[in-house]
Amino acid sequence: MTRAPDELPTPGSMVASFPSNPRPSPPRQPRWRRWSPLTLVVLAGCATDPGRGVTVLERQSPPSPPASPPPRVGLISTNPLPLLRIQWPRTRQQALADFSEDANHFLWGFMTYAGFLWPAAFATTPYLSARAAAVGLSGLSSQEFHRLWEAHSDRLSQVLVHDGLRQTIAAEARARGWTNVFLVSKPWPAGQPEQFARMAFFLAATLAWLPPDTHPADYLRAQGADAVLELEVTGAALAGKPGTNPPLTLSYRLEARLRPAPTQPPVARLRLAYRSKPRKFDHWMENDAQLFREQLQSSYLQCADHILDWYQATLATGG
Repeated sequence: MTRAPDELPTPGSMVASFPSNPRPSPPRQPRWRRWSPLTLVVLAGCATDPGRGVTVLERQSPPSPPASPPPRVGLISTNPLPLLRIQWPRTRQQALADFSEDANHFLWGFMTYAGFLWPAAFATTPYLSARAAAVGLSGLSSQEFHRLWEAHSDRLSQVLVHDGLRQTIAAEARARGWTNVFLVSKPWPAGQPEQFARMAFFLAATLAWLPPDTHPADYLRAQGADAVLELEVTGAALAGKPGTNPPLTLSYRLEARLRPAPTQPPVARLRLAYRSKPRKFDHWMENDAQLFREQLQSSYLQCADHILDWYQATLATGG
């Protein structure tokens, strides 16, 4: 039974009284308007998480398109540091030894500079013991570490992100029917090229070593390059936060520069950043590092699509 607004409730009833002339209530704000600014910032960061896949950092194109597309575009890399930085997990023995040293320093400093509070130092003993157990459990056993090292150290030391990107971009250009984009061959010193191919100095960039009295522009012309597409990879790493066995992220930054001629400055630039989902090291290396290899190749394909689309837009519209 509905009670009239001006009718009083009987004693003990749970019906609230209404004013005789009720005023309309203000419109209810959406829930997101009632959240604090900090909550909105956190949710925005989660919704627009830039740490997955490729992020475009900068896109610079010439003010006007070139009069005609360059007949042949040579792909080169300008990497000063070629190798992928790997953050290896730590064994339980290493983690416990470091933790014990840090704990001893803490207790020594506490007793030296705040000796009158020595009971508080002893009160931290249960916490330090629990923390030591957690650190020890998070580390790898010595056998597991040596197994991972023997199985994957050589492969990881040979990962060249800039060279993999060059190969993938050239292959994707051929898949699009572009025959004018090609790989500039890397010069090797006379002698035994298979030995030089394992030295970081020669692997650093396409033109890291040139024959004496050979200018890079002359070498590029001799290779048939009318224009040059430079690639530079920085910060290539499989790493994470400091710790015993933290989740590791595959990440790097890539800058592509288009030179209309080997001797001219760049007229267009594209900067990308790639970042994968974090995973533990042993997860990356499962099944003969299948996940790592697939993620690396996926990053190459994503970056290649961005670079070729940018290159095509640069030639067609000048940005």
